[in-house]
Amino acid sequence: AYHVSLVGVSLGGRRLAGVRPEMFAHRKDGRGQGGCIIDIGTPLTIMAREAYRAVEEAVWSGLERHGAARVERAGYGLCVRATEAIKGHLQSLSLHFAGEEEEATLVVSPKHLFLMVDDKRAGQVACLAMVPGRRTIIGALQQVDTRFVYDLKENKVSFAPESCIQDTIPVI
Repeated sequence: AYHVSLVGVSLGGRRLAGVRPEMFAHRKDGRGQGGCIIDIGTPLTIMAREAYRAVEEAVWSGLERHGAARVERAGYGLCVRATEAIKGHLQSLSLHFAGEEEEATLVVSPKHLFLMVDDKRAGQVACLAMVPGRRTIIGALQQVDTRFVYDLKENKVSFAPESCIQDTIPVI
């Protein structure tokens, strides 16, 4: 796997103080824990447990201020009723990576940070498309509409927004 140096997370442009670089450190203890990788084969982002708790708490705190109602859904840590007011207050999440000259930042838009799910009882529900785990894996949903370039020689990753729809060829 290609390990990247994730060092912090911001929500809506505000750095989360509860998320520290050591939460993403790659541990070479033989158990394969820790670290951060980018994997197109993992649907949702998996975030190291301690960092995930800080992210979920910050997301919930922001939504709760706007009257969000929590909804329980199997497989997700945080889901809320997706009223129009709540949809208007979903924030982007930024992942900050260490670099030799400057820090690189991957901005994940609300449409790639939350999954909209129809629930028979609650109506439309917005679920944080992230779950806790042993290590951090940036999943496919959070990679949509982003061009990733891996420079293995220089041990760097870079990315830029790009509309993936333009890569498709119409079927005739």
